[in-house]
Amino acid sequence: DEEFLREIETKIIKGIEKGYKNFEEVKIKWLKTNVDISHNRRVVINGKAINEWQDMERKHTGIVDKEVIVLGFFRKNGSLKSMIINYACHPVVLGPSNFYASADYVGYMRNFLIDKIIFENIVFLQGASGNINPRNCITDNLEIAKKTGETIGEEILKSLNNFKEIEKTDFNFERKRVEFMKKDGTGTLGTEIQTLNIGDEIFIIALPGEAVVEIGLELKRKSIYPVTIVAGYTNDYIGYIATDQILAEGAHEANSCPVKNVEETIRKELSKYMKNDKS
Repeated sequence: DEEFLREIETKIIKGIEKGYKNFEEVKIKWLKTNVDISHNRRVVINGKAINEWQDMERKHTGIVDKEVIVLGFFRKNGSLKSMIINYACHPVVLGPSNFYASADYVGYMRNFLIDKIIFENIVFLQGASGNINPRNCITDNLEIAKKTGETIGEEILKSLNNFKEIEKTDFNFERKRVEFMKKDGTGTLGTEIQTLNIGDEIFIIALPGEAVVEIGLELKRKSIYPVTIVAGYTNDYIGYIATDQILAEGAHEANSCPVKNVEETIRKELSKYMKNDKS
């Protein structure tokens, strides 16, 4: 729908213009909390994977990332201006049978928080969620999407007193040109990884596709920063970004990943920000 796509582009540009006119000196604080609404949709049996998109009975044992990271931007008078929220779960409560243009659970989470707290806006950064779905998903039921988003919002609301102010606010931004090896052996696929660190505490990694949760968790675990945000779907879209183990196991994430050896490539590009250990 070309008209719809143009409308999205126009609104993004207008939003950026509005932002440039709305600069304000703020203090940056962060908090972490957990929410349990997701499952790993890959079920591996004898080394081969199948996809089970829902998990209403909580049977799936695959790894997930329950961590919600919130960056809060506070005015001089102490009031909250805006937030960045990072969480790793596909926004697919609503599936192909739903024909509304919707922000899915993310929109309901935003509306819930803005209704409960007076502030301007939320920016949502989708985490490494390539193989992670909400347990109740692929529906056309807006109430399920609403409940899912408000569950996350409630956990954030309960944690607002846990904000920690960062001591240093110097910024360092980098764009790294990256060549991933194509899994079909026909050469490389060029893209970029972006990073932003704020002081000694906050590190944002922007990956150009749908990274699986194992990659996100490994980057968090190895990072030298106490707050590490892994964001997918950023600045480029190359498809799924999967581990070599997932490529060997098959299923949707493997079939939709055009590259291989991604863990090694990402690790090399971000080595100066990672702990130099074998753990």
